[in-house]
Amino acid sequence: MKLWPGRLDEETIRRLEIEKNPFFRRLELQERVRGGAARCLMCERRCIIKDGGAGACGLVYNFGGELYTVAYGLLTAAESRPAEIKPFHHYALGSSLTTISTWGCNFPCPWCQNWHLSKRVEIEGFYIDPRALAELSKAVGDVGVNVSFNEPTMLLDYAANVGRAGAKLSYNTNGYMTMKALDVLIKAGLEAANVDIKGDERTYRRFFGARFDVVWRNVRLLMKAGVHLELTVLVIPGVNDDLEWIGKLAGRIFEELGPDVPLHVTRFYPAYAMGWTRPTSVYLLEEFRRRAVETGLRYVYIGNVRGNRYEHTYCPRCGSPIIVRRGGQLVWHDLTSDGTCRRCGERIPLKLWPPKGYSPYIYMSLWKVYPKIFQKVKK
Repeated sequence: MKLWPGRLDEETIRRLEIEKNPFFRRLELQERVRGGAARCLMCERRCIIKDGGAGACGLVYNFGGELYTVAYGLLTAAESRPAEIKPFHHYALGSSLTTISTWGCNFPCPWCQNWHLSKRVEIEGFYIDPRALAELSKAVGDVGVNVSFNEPTMLLDYAANVGRAGAKLSYNTNGYMTMKALDVLIKAGLEAANVDIKGDERTYRRFFGARFDVVWRNVRLLMKAGVHLELTVLVIPGVNDDLEWIGKLAGRIFEELGPDVPLHVTRFYPAYAMGWTRPTSVYLLEEFRRRAVETGLRYVYIGNVRGNRYEHTYCPRCGSPIIVRRGGQLVWHDLTSDGTCRRCGERIPLKLWPPKGYSPYIYMSLWKVYPKIFQKVKK
């Protein structure tokens, strides 16, 4: 099984260049280096790409010494989905987000849950102008646009233009973008981010050839910029299931980010190159949660376990269940209109409250409901 998405064939690339498709666009963040090569500045891999070559993600190509993306608005999904399922448990509660994705990724995770998107690059899907997407999102009642499923940095320039068009932008990301890319997103109006913490420094070196300190730097920058921040740890047997590590991570979150940053501890199910691995035990997830709470974190959730009591939000003062969820969907809440516990008056840190938009039980594929707004793309 391949862990990197690979690249398009030469004939397809030549056709894209000649036809000037809307999703074929010059990359904003790049710099020239010697011999006709150029360096991509979207993510911290900083690929140096020779003329005619491609970046590790399979989406960035060098044509005549300049870099182009083949995925500017080339979407593989455009759906209304509840914010809770992202997961965002303290952002846009009870509301829906227009969720978009493309192909490819800058991390070669062997356990990828969305491998059918991240391990491939295809000229297939549908295109919509970023302004039109922002307007459609508002028209259907979604409170913003979320970029996820595959790594959203792959849609950096497009997502920034969606934000500039007035949409409330959110990211579910591995957090490995450059500081310049992060600055572009923040200036474009990035409102919320859920950053996936995949393990310790050794995990990042072993599986991705990457550095954890880059991810943590970006987490701190997001917090400093006032972006709503939540963190997720997908607990994978034999990869990052060490209780001592989660205690250290939770302590670092508490010390450097504060006790109110939500932490999601989620269950792994066998996928892609790790299809042989067992699912994470619920007991281990609850032990992870217990260690994190003991460090002082006030909002630690268990995900991918339908019906688990730690899907819910409990008041940190009186202990009452104040937001009840099931399967990543809001069931009910016991909060006032200003986001305080009705029993004791404790204020719960929430953004985009009270709930707005569609019922969280509605999942809607926008390109199927509104096919005339989207331009279908076929290889």
